[in-house]
Amino acid sequence: MPRNLRTTAAWRISIWTSLAFGLGTAGAFSIVYLLVAQGLRERSDTWLSGEAEVLSQVSADTPRDHLYKRIVREVAELATQEVPDQRDARGERLNSVFFLATNPNNTEGPLWVGPGPKDAFVKAIEQTKLAQGPPTSITVKGYRQTFRVVAKAQNGRTVYLGLSDHGARYVLHTLGRRLLMVWGGMFLLGFVISYGSARRTLHRVERITETVARIGTEELEERLPEPVNSDEISRLAKTFNHMLDRLQSSVNQ
Repeated sequence: MPRNLRTTAAWRISIWTSLAFGLGTAGAFSIVYLLVAQGLRERSDTWLSGEAEVLSQVSADTPRDHLYKRIVREVAELATQEVPDQRDARGERLNSVFFLATNPNNTEGPLWVGPGPKDAFVKAIEQTKLAQGPPTSITVKGYRQTFRVVAKAQNGRTVYLGLSDHGARYVLHTLGRRLLMVWGGMFLLGFVISYGSARRTLHRVERITETVARIGTEELEERLPEPVNSDEISRLAKTFNHMLDRLQSSVNQ
């Protein structure tokens, strides 16, 4: 057996086989990761669009009296509570939701329901020039994560509903870490299996080499073992034995 395993054919075969297997599984895991990320984004955008439509309708239909803010705020708080209160390992809330209702004719300021002071959110929305349409990502000063925000306008009143990407990013980060661990384990297992299989197969070739090295003009009676199966190495052994038979017959003659 060679002292340096890296010079053996079994090592080279297992390396290339493992690389091909690793690239294939990495591609498959990447597709799974992207599909999960797309599914999370579509789910959050669908929820934002639906809830924003409901809140916009409630804001437009509620009479502008002293109960207006209380009614709209309670409905907005109910909407924000529909998102699961998920927390990370440090206990930090993952899903932060905010609601902002503006009215150009309202001198009391916008109606706000959210995780903190509204000034940073209002400034971020104004800088982004957020308009009606599909949800858009905005960056709010003081928050590491971005927010997906959708705007709905009705009867001169604009409603903004936002959901942080922290929860989705946390899920994707956890999924990516676990996929990487599974990929590493599969790569190592594939290498061990491919090396063992290649080493077992090439060991038969090594036996043929050792037998040929021992054969001389005085030892033509030695023959190679012929396995029962009929693979390439078995046919090679049979062919070599037939050649030795012809050589021995010629030498005897």
